[in-house]
Amino acid sequence: MSTVDELKAAAATLAPSERYELLKWLTSPDEVHKIQIEELRREIAIGIDQMEQDQYKAYDGKSLNELVKEVCVRGRKKLVQPKRNR
Repeated sequence: MSTVDELKAAAATLAPSERYELLKWLTSPDEVHKIQIEELRREIAIGIDQMEQDQYKAYDGKSLNELVKEVCVRGRKKLVQPKRNR
């Protein structure tokens, strides 16, 4: 059982008022912001490591335009997919 599943199971045993408090805590802007900052720091660290190990691709004007187009196409496809398949 994953940690998330364990948390869901534990939350299901809480009284409604306790669930409400848990929800407030989980969705508080401060907590969400802290989580986002931690995630961003991890992603930046991964990128720095990749650059230090020469695991990156340099782009020129033409190849950068092609990359942007490819990302846009993938993004549009993802937007039309049902959420459960993302």
